[in-house]
Amino acid sequence: MERRRGALVLVVLVAFTPSQVKSAHRELGKLSNQQSIQNDLLALVDDGAVNLRCGPVGVPNHAPVPLIALYLHASPTRIVSAAEPARSRAAKYVDPASRFVEDEYVLDPHDPHRPVSVPPGFVESRARIARG
Repeated sequence: MERRRGALVLVVLVAFTPSQVKSAHRELGKLSNQQSIQNDLLALVDDGAVNLRCGPVGVPNHAPVPLIALYLHASPTRIVSAAEPARSRAAKYVDPASRFVEDEYVLDPHDPHRPVSVPPGFVESRARIARG
């Protein structure tokens, strides 16, 4: 009886392995894409293209808020998401460089997702992403 259970477990594991490998590969691809986008955002901070000298920084959704706040050594309240009503006028707006970035760099797929243009009072700083 124990051998049959063991054999059954082995058959089930072998049967589901290909789908698990595909799923793991897909998730690793998503993580790689997000890391590339984050590297581009950090390059904008390092280059001085994104800074707080003239006021808060605007971003298209909530995903880049913690990362940009961390690297600007600022409170996350100084990073304004265009997905919510603007709390104040911002100096710089980090616009997604492509539809790929817009679709791939989100924290919650249920967040309001609408095409975002540069809000009034913002100056655009485009993320330089090679993909998409």
